[in-house]
Amino acid sequence: MSVSNHVMKAYSQATRLRSQREQDSDVFRRAADRLRKAEQPIDITRALVDNQTLWRTVIGLVNDASNPLPDVLRAQIASVGHTVLRVLEHPTPDIDFVISVNLAIAEGLIGRA
Repeated sequence: MSVSNHVMKAYSQATRLRSQREQDSDVFRRAADRLRKAEQPIDITRALVDNQTLWRTVIGLVNDASNPLPDVLRAQIASVGHTVLRVLEHPTPDIDFVISVNLAIAEGLIGRA
C-alpha cells in the first residue's frame, strides 16, 4: 500500500471517530498554535495569512443562506469574524487577541466555553 493510501485510510478512520465540531475545533486550535509558535517573520506572515483565510471561510459559510445555524448566531459569528479580520489586517496585528478568539471558538465548539 502506498504512503498516500495509508494517509487517506488514517484520515478516513480519524474523521469517523471525531465529530465535525471536534474537527472544526481542531482547525481553530491549530490556527492559534501557529500564531503562538511563529517566531521568524515569514512564519508570522504565513500564520497571519492562514488565520485570514480561516476567518474569511467562516464568514462565507455563515453568510450562506443554506447554513442551518440560527440567523442570530450566524450574525454573531460573522461579526466576530469581521473583527478578527480587521485586527489581522492592521499593520501591527494584536496576535494575542486573535489567539484568544480562536481558542474561545475552539472551546465553544466542543462545549467547554
